[in-house]
Formats: sequence, C-alpha cells, structure tokens
Amino acid sequence: MPDASVFHWLDGNGWLVFSGGADDDVRASAFNRAAADGGLAVIALGGGDEAILADLQDLGAPSSYLVDPTADSDAVLLDKLGTASIVVVTGADTMRAARAALAGAPIEGIQIAYDQGAIVLIEGAAIGIFGGWSVEETLRDGLDWLEGVALMVQGSDDSVARELLLTTPNAIVVAVEPGSAIAFAADGVVETWGEREVVVRLGSGFASD
Repeated sequence: MPDASVFHWLDGNGWLVFSGGADDDVRASAFNRAAADGGLAVIALGGGDEAILADLQDLGAPSSYLVDPTADSDAVLLDKLGTASIVVVTGADTMRAARAALAGAPIEGIQIAYDQGAIVLIEGAAIGIFGGWSVEETLRDGLDWLEGVALMVQGSDDSVARELLLTTPNAIVVAVEPGSAIAFAADGVVETWGEREVVVRLGSGFASD
C-alpha cells in the first residue's frame, strides 16, 4: 500500500471502514474499537434483517437495532443513527441501490454518528458511493468522503476505473477484496483489517521523479 498521506477523508472523530463484504473478522475489529456507550445501528439494504442482527449478536456486538431508510421518518433516522456507537451498512446489491436508499437523512445521520466518534462500517457494493467517484456503468460523482478516490469491491468490472486512471492523473482506485477492509481514523490513521487484501492503484500524477 502507498504511503497513507495520499489519502484524504472526511473530518470526524470516529472510523470510516470500507469492507469488501460482510465478514466476521472485520466486524469484530469494528466492535473492538467502538465506544462502550451507544448501540449498533444496522441499515440492511438487501433484507434478511433479523438474521443479520442475530449474526452480529453472535459476534459480541453491543445492543443492536435496525434502521429502515424506507419506513423511518427523517427525525427517527437522525435519532437512531446519530446516537449509535457503530453504524453498519450492508446488503446493497448495487451502488445505485445504495445511493438511492441512503440519500438525504440516512447519510446525514451517518455523518453525525461519525462526527461524534462512531465506527461507520460500510460493506459490499455500498462502499462505491463514498469516494470522490462512483464507478458503475459510467463514472459518477460520489459523496467524496474519501477524496479523489474510486472505491470498489475487488473482482468487479474495473474497465471504468482503468479509464479513470488514464484520464485523471491524481485519481486513486481502491479495490477491496471480500473478507478485507480499509479503515480511516483521525490523525491520519489508515489500517487494513481482516485478510488485508486491498489493492491501491495510483494515477500517473503520483509517479515519483
């Protein structure tokens, strides 16, 4: 992995963790770093809510509850997310589905939690909307929580990502293998979790003289 100084991410007091998929080791790492107070808010975008909660409890998660972007009011979403010590976003089939589900109050609530020191764990396809670019069928603007970066799950079609690197010298592409995660915290801390299979590709603007 290149020097951590190439990465710039959203200011906050917690952790931003981007995982290639649902993984027990990565989730356990998140639980171990979470504050003792506050619960675990779960946004399950692909269904299977109760099974996911049961899996998390088996791993020793703190008190867990579901957050439903389609049913909860904005006020309820902000309260549930803003008071959590851990937020897990999981189950999205595509980046597009994740973007549609999280737009508005859900993203605002997740950021409030992160500002207050929560661990924000994004799993699977949803990681792709949090970079500066979202690599789908075409290139789209992302939320820019990880600036100048296109995030993707390793093994996805990366033809658009390759084109981005060719045309944008300062772009960074981060591909995360299922079972692995890349994590960002205050004071420039960057870590890899789980199996630590994270591939970072830099545009030509990062080439050494």
